[in-house]
Amino acid sequence: MDWLSNFTDPFFLWMVAGIVLIFLEFSFPGFIVVFFGIGAILTAVITQLLSGFVTVSFTAQMIMFTVFSVLSLIFLRKYAKRMFYGDQKSGGLNDFNEDDFTGKIVKVAKDIKPGVTGKVEFQGSTWNASSKERIKAGEYAEIISHDNLTLKVKRCVEE
Repeated sequence: MDWLSNFTDPFFLWMVAGIVLIFLEFSFPGFIVVFFGIGAILTAVITQLLSGFVTVSFTAQMIMFTVFSVLSLIFLRKYAKRMFYGDQKSGGLNDFNEDDFTGKIVKVAKDIKPGVTGKVEFQGSTWNASSKERIKAGEYAEIISHDNLTLKVKRCVEE
């Protein structure tokens, strides 16, 4: 039964907890759980190193775990995200580069009326569009801004 005592060793328990937390990261979005796994593994290593000199209490282990987890989250998350996700400038759909849209001419695919969303064709795709004026299908409009995935347009002045 002496082999059973290995499973209650703090080093073993913290290592298992760390590995489980790192693997749990695959189940949860946000790239956060892995840093608690790092905190658990660091706690295991420090507890093992100190065990030859002092008995590390459970409270001290929990404090180490919390400190290591928070510090790794604060200092490593930004670099780890860049390493795994790349250096992305866009944070989502609201981060359109206005210069890529504003001032571009689009063809109206479905009538646009004030308060009623229509459709326009832009860069090979059909987009929702809104306007303060009525613009009929087949006419051309100019993009003035966007609201999420809806382009705000105005009637093109014919030259």
